[in-house]
Amino acid sequence: MRTYGLSGSGMDIDQMVKDIMKAQRVKYDNLYKTKTQLEWQKTDYNAIYKTLNQFRNTIFDSRMQSNLAMRKVTSNNTAVTATATAGAAKISHTIAVNQLAAGVQRASSAAITTGESKENLVKQLGIQPNAFTVKLKNGEASADIVVDPSASIYELVNSINKANIGVTASYDATIDRFFLATTQTGAQAGLDFSGNSSLGLDFLQNKLKINTGSSVTAAGISSSAAIEADGGVPIGNAFSGLTGSFQLSIKNASQGTEANIQIDLTTDTLNTIAQKISSATGVEAEAVYDPAERRFTIKAKIEGEVLDLSANTGLAAQFLTADLKLGDDVSGLGNISGEGVKSTAPIVEATDNIVLAELFEGLSGSFDLKLRNGENTETITIDTATDTLATLKAKIEGAAGINAQVSFDSTSGKLTIGVTDEGTLSFAGSSEAGLGFLTKNLRLVNTVQITKENQAESTSAMFADLGDREISGQFDDMSGGSFVIRVKNGAGEVEEIGVDTSVNTLDELLGMFNAKFGAGTAEYLDGKVTLKAPDNDTFDFSGSDPAAIDFLTNKLNLNIISQKGQDAEVTLDGASFAQSSNVFTVSGVTYTLNNTTEAGKSASIVVTPDNDKTVEAVKKIVDEYNKVLELLNSEVNEAKYRDYLPLTDEEKGALTDDQIKAWEEKAKSGLLRRDPILTDLIYKMRNSFTDNISGMTGEYRNASSIGISTYLGDVSEGGKLYLDEEELRKALSADSDIVYKLFSVDGDSSAQDGVLTRIYDQLKSATDKLVDKAGTTASALYDTKSYLGKQLDDMEDRMEAMSKRLSAMETRYYKQFDAMEVALNQLSQQSSWLLQQFSNG
Repeated sequence: MRTYGLSGSGMDIDQMVKDIMKAQRVKYDNLYKTKTQLEWQKTDYNAIYKTLNQFRNTIFDSRMQSNLAMRKVTSNNTAVTATATAGAAKISHTIAVNQLAAGVQRASSAAITTGESKENLVKQLGIQPNAFTVKLKNGEASADIVVDPSASIYELVNSINKANIGVTASYDATIDRFFLATTQTGAQAGLDFSGNSSLGLDFLQNKLKINTGSSVTAAGISSSAAIEADGGVPIGNAFSGLTGSFQLSIKNASQGTEANIQIDLTTDTLNTIAQKISSATGVEAEAVYDPAERRFTIKAKIEGEVLDLSANTGLAAQFLTADLKLGDDVSGLGNISGEGVKSTAPIVEATDNIVLAELFEGLSGSFDLKLRNGENTETITIDTATDTLATLKAKIEGAAGINAQVSFDSTSGKLTIGVTDEGTLSFAGSSEAGLGFLTKNLRLVNTVQITKENQAESTSAMFADLGDREISGQFDDMSGGSFVIRVKNGAGEVEEIGVDTSVNTLDELLGMFNAKFGAGTAEYLDGKVTLKAPDNDTFDFSGSDPAAIDFLTNKLNLNIISQKGQDAEVTLDGASFAQSSNVFTVSGVTYTLNNTTEAGKSASIVVTPDNDKTVEAVKKIVDEYNKVLELLNSEVNEAKYRDYLPLTDEEKGALTDDQIKAWEEKAKSGLLRRDPILTDLIYKMRNSFTDNISGMTGEYRNASSIGISTYLGDVSEGGKLYLDEEELRKALSADSDIVYKLFSVDGDSSAQDGVLTRIYDQLKSATDKLVDKAGTTASALYDTKSYLGKQLDDMEDRMEAMSKRLSAMETRYYKQFDAMEVALNQLSQQSSWLLQQFSNG
């Protein structure tokens, strides 16, 4: 506690201490001013460093041949345009374009929407409700695109585009068309639809209305692999898994009406067949498939009327009797009354007895499920090729100590897993495929906290009703049927070849081709089928039934549903070759093919120097150089006002803002005056333009010889460059590459280097020195290596130490004056007492 003033001495102790300390603080203020000058200097150096670095990058780009020896190209034919790099020879070329490169594009032939809504593919296109796969190939790349009927057409587009096979898809809602196209051109690009089932082909051809066909020429096509079929047996027996269609006929004798119902083995289901029969016009028939009993019933709607159901082929009869189990003989279906005829036994396998690979689309292989309940752990292996829902249930419930319980409701299509007693069942630790099966196929959400009260149940039906599955997938013996092959020739004329696979043989089919189009059109030799169009004609099979396309491509192995791109075919300077793109580069010249040239004619491509662009490039270099030189000269020649030092806060308090600004402008001036790094750089850059380049001969050996010189008459310009454009153009006319030679040559020594090569190296040396001097940033916060950074760090330490000393000194002075005041007060009291004593005496 300070007690000065108690003595009544009248001394202003506080002011006395401040006056003493003011003299002491001059030393601290001098350190502050020195530190501030160093900070300003570091900032100036950093600004110069950034400018020189940017200029160095400009010099690097400028000395490239592409900027100093540019070429221009002219063409006398719009079919071909071209550009040339600086290295291109200055000569003329001839080029004939016989064929442009092309990719493959396919678009819907007509509007595709048949429904009233585009919410999903079922509502928009009327496809069957079960997911299926469409195969797309482009060269070596291929993808299986899953068509989800519940998804929209835009999601289908996205699936194709995400497949990353070089094929893009799009849908234009305005014109209601679907588009497919390869992203590249050339013979390696293509759209290949082979390998698709007839269901996939039906979707592409009849739903998206995409032409999947390709032309067969007189060169012909042959089976890509041996088909190993007996040409003398019915096609349906020679090839397994064959699909097609057949017809059922229903007559109503009472009304004298008849209806023919076409059944497609690939797209029709038990439910759609029932719908077709029930909606057949005029015959008043009713059909239903009961999924609980797994039986099919057909009956007359009107009591007393009689229906006659007949089959047009053996395959149709087989379907009615052996598959729908409507009787032992098709003749027994000629008297169907109101009571109807019903399957004598279940016609499809019980759901829980179908192997998992067939029950779930895309499921294959085997996987492990790990079951844990308390301390008990069991692992079971599920093989999708042999296990069913029934065996899955048995394996889970049979796991020792797990106490699991599984039930399946065939009506709802849902599966439930619980425990029979206390405890918690978890499938954690199962293989990735196993967990995927539980969540994606069984549609279980809870797989780790299954208790007696909190069971795991499918969130929805695990698979489509068996009545909604295509016939060919339900009945193994449905491998026949009939289809129509439609062949369109080059003139657009179409011939039809009808095939009944339960009757016609392969030899008969080939005979039909030869009868319609001439001997030798089709043959079967060494296990392979070959088809050839007549000379100067083509065959197009794109209008054939999907089942026919499936047979030709997947059974006969004929590649009739792929379209390939084409290479560009050119003759350049007499050499003929192919290119996959219409843009290609040869010897520094980039050709762009816009069209084919007339037969027997060529385009002339002339490559000449582009001196105008070279002159512009030199002008830019001179301008950029002069800007940098002006900055450097202004820094090294800037006046320095030694009497103007940085202001302290106390000094600023006595000045106005304008006075402070004017003062600091002078205080900051000349911080880099006569800086050795910058003056050395200015000197060397100037000499780079004036000195000869060692090794250069002839008239042009330095920059001044081509019109670039410094004006020495006025030293105040400090080496500014001037360009004599007339002299430069004269030099370019003599040698169009002279600028590149003088500016960019990279010799074994600086004397042999070109002008810009020298300056580039000089800038590197100068910026390295600036980094050593002041670092790369204006702030000293993280700069501990540069000279100024270290000085500022040291100055900071000295100022901190002095601040502590001044604070201690001030405290000491106040304590001393406090002690003096206390002593004076005591002396005053003693004097008063003595005076009082004398007065009383």
